[in-house]
Amino acid sequence: WSSDVCSSDLEGPGQEAAARCVFYAARGDRGKGAAKALAEAGVAEKLLPLLTASDDSLQRWAAAALAPAVVFGDARDPVAAKGVKGVVDGGGVFTLVALLSSPSRDVQSHALAALVAICEVALEAQDDSSLAQLVAERAANAGCARALAPLCGDNDPRVAGAALEITGGLC
Repeated sequence: WSSDVCSSDLEGPGQEAAARCVFYAARGDRGKGAAKALAEAGVAEKLLPLLTASDDSLQRWAAAALAPAVVFGDARDPVAAKGVKGVVDGGGVFTLVALLSSPSRDVQSHALAALVAICEVALEAQDDSSLAQLVAERAANAGCARALAPLCGDNDPRVAGAALEITGGLC
C-alpha cells in the first residue's frame, strides 16, 4: 500500500480492501503492537487521499479506519499525537468536516468518529500542548460548527452525543 497508489489511483483495485484491513487490524488490536505499528508507519496520513474518493464505500472504510489508526489504546501516547499532527497537517480535519455533510450516513458517522478520536488525542497530548489549539483552529476554518449543528439534534443518540462531544472539545 504505497503512497503513490493512494495519490494517483484513488479508486484502483485493492484500495477499499486495504482500508478495511487497516480498520480491522487497528480496531481489533486495541493497545497491542499491531495498531501502534500501523500508527508508527503513518497509516493515518496514508488514508487521507482515500477520504476524497468518489466511491462512498471507499470513503466509508477510509474514515472508519482513521479513528482506530489514530487512537490505538492510549490517547496520551506521543505516537498518537504525531499521527494526529500528520492528519491535521495533511488537511484531514477539513476533509472530515466536509464528510459530515455526505449523503451517506455511514460516511458521516465514521467521519464523526474520526473527529472525536482526533480531538481526544489533541486534548490529551502531553508532548504538544499546541496540538489542541491547532485542531480547533483547523476545525473552525473548515466550518466545523456549521457542519455539526444539524448532527447535534440527530435522532440517533450516538450521533448527537458524538457531535456534542466534539463541539464541547473544540469550544
